[in-house]
Amino acid sequence: KSPKYINSNENLIFHKSELLYNYSNANEYARRDNHVFIFEGFMDVIAAYKAGIKSSVATMGTALTKQHLKALNALTSKVILCFDGDQAGINATSKAAAVFSSENKIPYAVQLPEGLDPDEYLKKYGKDELKKYLLENQINVYEYIYNIAKSDLILDDVVSVQRFKEKVFSFLKTTNNTIREFYLNKISNDLGIDSTIVLSDFGISMTQKERPNDVI
Repeated sequence: KSPKYINSNENLIFHKSELLYNYSNANEYARRDNHVFIFEGFMDVIAAYKAGIKSSVATMGTALTKQHLKALNALTSKVILCFDGDQAGINATSKAAAVFSSENKIPYAVQLPEGLDPDEYLKKYGKDELKKYLLENQINVYEYIYNIAKSDLILDDVVSVQRFKEKVFSFLKTTNNTIREFYLNKISNDLGIDSTIVLSDFGISMTQKERPNDVI
């Protein structure tokens, strides 16, 4: 019943918002491989290392910050988010995407199946399968968020349709105009609704105050 990790408190010499676990070790491999994976926990980094993915880091029990992003950009231009496959991990990916968007960066994302984290996936399927999955299932983070929202869509249920739009609109508010237009057109095609109506709905959404717990 105990938690997997007990997080230390922030203090004068331990700044979690600036530090990334395994950063110094991942430095060489990230530059060589031209990518870096960022995981949610220390054991996930260790699992990835066992699988041969050595360009891996993790946050220190906190959300991704602009300081983290600056450190990652010093290694490579390609960052791959691989947080847990449960709802908390999905929410963390969405929040991280907003941090990248504020710096006009688009990371990639990997979602492990069955709600597993990398350590659990390694134990269940082995190191070779984990490495293969991490390298072969990367998509841009906006496509990741869109697909998550779409997975619950029921086309003949207007409530489901509205909820789908709200989820996508929520992340589009943090993006630039090109990304917005791309995914607004995608909503139009997937729902079979005229693009001008979708654009109008998005304009209304932009003027509404965000709910405190509005998450993907």
